[in-house]
Amino acid sequence: MAQKMTNDKIVTSGIPEKRSPRRLLTEVVRNSKQVHKFARQFMAKDMYPQTCLVHDYKGEVKCATFPNNSPNDKLMKIIDELQHSGYSFGEIAVLFSPVSEEDESHAANFKQSFEQEYGVETGDAEHNYEDVLVVSSVTDYSELERPVVIAFNPDVDGNLLFEPYMLTLYTRAISKLILLTLETGNPR
Repeated sequence: MAQKMTNDKIVTSGIPEKRSPRRLLTEVVRNSKQVHKFARQFMAKDMYPQTCLVHDYKGEVKCATFPNNSPNDKLMKIIDELQHSGYSFGEIAVLFSPVSEEDESHAANFKQSFEQEYGVETGDAEHNYEDVLVVSSVTDYSELERPVVIAFNPDVDGNLLFEPYMLTLYTRAISKLILLTLETGNPR
């Protein structure tokens, strides 16, 4: 969350390491209240003990599940709901954690299905400032933001990876964070 906090200090951005930063930033300006509250659980307690939100915007964190055989259907439904509530494709990012061939396959299949269904192209992290749905890996998307982020099956191998990675994933959302996980049992 270092890249989301401001004051007169300079801190290297990107996925934070598991060591203390040289300078501590204290004010969160990017994330909504609910996104910030959710992301704080992944902050090292000694690293960011006094972070505070400097606005009152509530935002939303929402959890959804998908059956193992149809993740694309659920993603499409969520995107349709977001569009009906006023969000454009250019305000949404779908972030995958490509640590396995299966994850990379889900991302590629989703991009293809989305482009066929809507007749529009998607973009990767490099297209973040264009009016396209961004489909990217978490690491490629670090330092970027969108009003809505859909985190696709973020629990990897049952251990939520490591805290800095999850903190980076969850703090990409400005207003709304949607966690999309497998329907039965624990996410992968």
